[in-house]
Amino acid sequence: MSDYMNSIQRLNNLKVKEIYPGHGRVYNTPDEDLPKAVAYAQTLLDDCKMFFEAFIKTRELQEKRGFLSGFWREAQGSSS
Repeated sequence: MSDYMNSIQRLNNLKVKEIYPGHGRVYNTPDEDLPKAVAYAQTLLDDCKMFFEAFIKTRELQEKRGFLSGFWREAQGSSS
């Protein structure tokens, strides 16, 4: 996600006139579209960060309370 965001920001800094992505529509107004794409990518990046922080916190709580799901017990057992 961060690579995607960096790419969009680089395109925005290049001041290109048109964008021809590998899929989707051609962008003829990158001055308008790229700032929106940067903002959207930042939102996705923030959402991903919140998800993984919540995931890690949940796992830590499960470990602390001594009840991990079967998946985590097997994963811990196989790495020992």
